[in-house]
Amino acid sequence: MLGKEVRHFKDLMVWQRSHQLFLDVVRDIESLKKDVVLKIIIDQIIRSIGSIGSNIAEGFNVKSTLLTSKIVLCLFCHEKDSRTIFKKTGC
Repeated sequence: MLGKEVRHFKDLMVWQRSHQLFLDVVRDIESLKKDVVLKIIIDQIIRSIGSIGSNIAEGFNVKSTLLTSKIVLCLFCHEKDSRTIFKKTGC
């Protein structure tokens, strides 16, 4: 995205990466055996990862640079937590 003007949240590399993470997780989860506990964990993982891109889209029009920086930092931490949960469950 270097050198390109950002006109839409989909132009943001962070949104593109979060969207790809969501698609990858959904694809990987499809192959898992689903018992009751695993369904609850899978649901939480999908919702938390899905919210990353949603929050980026919602915050895209925020005019404050400081607030935007805080939002991006929170999203980064959220993505890191989601990846950790996904790895710890053996998925």
